[in-house]
Amino acid sequence: MKKKIPLFFVLLGACSAHASEFEPGDIKVSSARAAQKELQDQRVKQSVRETYARMNSAWSYPEGEESDIDDKMVTHAKAWTIDTISHTFQKDGQTIVARMRTFVLKDEPHTILEALDELVTSPAQVDCTLALMTAQAFALRALMGDTLFRKYAVLLHDSLSNKTTFFSALPRHFLRLRHTPIREGHFYHITNVPQYGALNPYGYDAGHNVFFLGENLHIGFGPFFRDGPKPEKDIAEHLRTNYTDEVLKHKGLSPMSKHSYHKQRTEHQKLSTARISFRFTDYTEEGLAYHFSNLMLEALDF
Repeated sequence: MKKKIPLFFVLLGACSAHASEFEPGDIKVSSARAAQKELQDQRVKQSVRETYARMNSAWSYPEGEESDIDDKMVTHAKAWTIDTISHTFQKDGQTIVARMRTFVLKDEPHTILEALDELVTSPAQVDCTLALMTAQAFALRALMGDTLFRKYAVLLHDSLSNKTTFFSALPRHFLRLRHTPIREGHFYHITNVPQYGALNPYGYDAGHNVFFLGENLHIGFGPFFRDGPKPEKDIAEHLRTNYTDEVLKHKGLSPMSKHSYHKQRTEHQKLSTARISFRFTDYTEEGLAYHFSNLMLEALDF
């Protein structure tokens, strides 16, 4: 079965895991390291949950035709604008250029804390990928603490030749991409059936980018999550309802039965195996220096 990596995972440039990292069951670890990882996991979960709650109160999807969603994305935060970044990669021997919208900081990078707080409380019309990137930026801030996060943001911004990539680059060094069973702390994609995409290629309900909080609860972006986290079965049923609505818009088509839908969706979900999580590492100046090249180390001056 061929693995599918959602485009937003490719564009985020998630890196492979370091040998020094672990997940439960990977390697034998000391109780102290296990406690440290649990603390980091809790900080990420709390931050992501709170950030999605703030975004879902102030943000929405762009209105109108979904085919021109990129042109309709906007934020009313004074410190930010929205632009496009591109990523070129090889697939099946072909060169593919993928594009994604991102936030661009208009102010000086030392204002990053205030700018982020303004961003999630100002009205915006964006998609779930921008929401995911924002949740990851806030989670990194929670792991580092405000003082170190501000210093890191300034030095990172200064090191980039293309400042448009700053927002997506913020968490990139601290994320890892794996193909594993879903665990707490994973960002992943809950899919609709593939037929939805055929009926509405630009639809918002081809799937949801979500964060798994544990205890079968997921949080994501949009009105469906406005009242809080949801179990996967409720998300799947929400996607089925939207798939059925799309079918009924097309004359001569009939929606599949509930049983057939959930069977096909479950099979399609098995193809979406990519998981993103934060690295287990030492989020201090000394610890973070390990993750950068010699050139970056000089810029960071850790």
